[in-house]
Amino acid sequence: MMNPIPGTSAGTGITVAPVAPQLGPGMIQFDQKMAPVFFGDVNKDSLSIQEWIVRIDHMRTSLGWTAAQTYHNAKNALFGAAAAIITSRCAVQEDHEETWAWLQKILKKQFGKCNTSGAYMDLMFAMKPELNIKADLNHFIAKIHANFTLIHEAIPDPTCEMNPAGGAYTPQQTLDLLKAEKKRIVDTFAFAFMVNLLPPEVRTKVLEQKPTTMADTFDKVDEVQRMLLNEKRPLQHSPVVHASEGSYESLLNEVKRLRSKVEGSNNQNQTNNGRRNNNNTNRNNISSNNTNRNNNNRTKSNSNNNITNNNNSSSKCSRSNINNNIDNNSKNTKHTHTNTHHQLQHN
Repeated sequence: MMNPIPGTSAGTGITVAPVAPQLGPGMIQFDQKMAPVFFGDVNKDSLSIQEWIVRIDHMRTSLGWTAAQTYHNAKNALFGAAAAIITSRCAVQEDHEETWAWLQKILKKQFGKCNTSGAYMDLMFAMKPELNIKADLNHFIAKIHANFTLIHEAIPDPTCEMNPAGGAYTPQQTLDLLKAEKKRIVDTFAFAFMVNLLPPEVRTKVLEQKPTTMADTFDKVDEVQRMLLNEKRPLQHSPVVHASEGSYESLLNEVKRLRSKVEGSNNQNQTNNGRRNNNNTNRNNISSNNTNRNNNNRTKSNSNNNITNNNNSSSKCSRSNINNNIDNNSKNTKHTHTNTHHQLQHN
């Protein structure tokens, strides 16, 4: 059971939802039974005034609040500057009403971005083209649409207190027609900005498909972006074929193609390995031949050395024998001379 509003009795029938604790910047509240807080300070608020009003409206619808209940529940969710300003306005404003419509009007006037025609122009001039086709284009056009929603709500609604000429429509019917026309005009400008600020290739394709509503525009932008990104995808990274996208036969053919590609790659690897092995074998044979040549050269060298040594030894022996023979001959000659001399002396 909800608590009664401070300063009123429980029998008044006005109740409030529990107010959420104070949240820091960037914090978002997800409890749908607790009114989101609003400070009126960009450093503390995680919601703009427009987003905060939308949340309160959703709670009003889902929880069945009356206009007075919504007024008090929303007012109790205001803190800081927002609470101080609304309290002062309630005290001095002559048209003060305890209704949700009155509170929305004051909050939008105080904290909204579109309070003057200059603010409308600032919003539109702040919208810059998006040239990157890979950007989040749905988010991009959603921000543009949100800006024109602010402009639409800031433009005063038309008034009609008397029957138009001819009396074909009641004042309420006339107001409804004027409000619908205001929305159509703002939506036309929003569509022009949303489409013309897209990347050129996306813009052209979207205009060719002629979207008829805002929802259709969002869908067409998403479809065109996906199509163009798939066209730019490199062939070597083609998307995987799924059974739902083609026949079973095409899937089998794709599997066979991939298997053949793998087998061809394996055969090529085997061929390359065989060539490497043959090259290594040839290198080993060449190395063996070089080793044999070196051994043969060493053998020849040793043989030559032996021959040289033998020749030297033989030469030395021959010289020694010759010398010995010469010495012996000399001795014999001397002996013969001696014998001859003795014979001569005897004679």
